[in-house]
Amino acid sequence: MLVCCCSRTSGGLIVRSSVADFFHAWPTPSAVIAAEARDIVAAIRPLGMQAQRVEALKRMSTAFATTVRCVAAVLHALALSALAECCARAGLVLRQRVSWLRSIRAR
Repeated sequence: MLVCCCSRTSGGLIVRSSVADFFHAWPTPSAVIAAEARDIVAAIRPLGMQAQRVEALKRMSTAFATTVRCVAAVLHALALSALAECCARAGLVLRQRVSWLRSIRAR
C-alpha cells in the first residue's frame, strides 16, 4: 500500500505527513476497503493523482484481504487433515496396544 501512496512523489515533508496520516486513519487493508473513497481522497490530496491512488489502494487491499482469507482456509484444511491423520495413527497404535495387552492376559 505504501507503493500506491508514495509512487511518483517527491518524498518531502508534506508527502511524509500525508502518508503517515493515511496509515493512522486506515491501518489495515480491511479499514481501507471499508473507507469511503472521498475520505481517502481528502487524506492523500497532497500526493496528487488521488483517483488513481484510491483505486489502486482499494484494489490492493481487496486482493490482500482475499489472499489472506484463502491462505487461512488452506491452512485450516491442512491442520484438520493433519489432525485426522494424527488421530488415525494414534487410534491404530492404541488398537495395537490393546490387542497386545489382551494377548498377554490370555496367556
